[in-house]
Amino acid sequence: MLNRLSQLSMAVIADLATALLLFGVVALFLWEQSNEMEFDAESVSNFVIGNHHG
Repeated sequence: MLNRLSQLSMAVIADLATALLLFGVVALFLWEQSNEMEFDAESVSNFVIGNHHG
């Protein structure tokens, strides 16, 4: 029972670590993209407002 529980918890920890790693890579990629495009609040709000009116 205890052995099975430890196996299960290890699997959960591994899944969480994988998910966090993927999230970190995606976040870093998006951050790099937004830095290149020089996003700021004004351009984002203009884009959103433009989309709603258009």
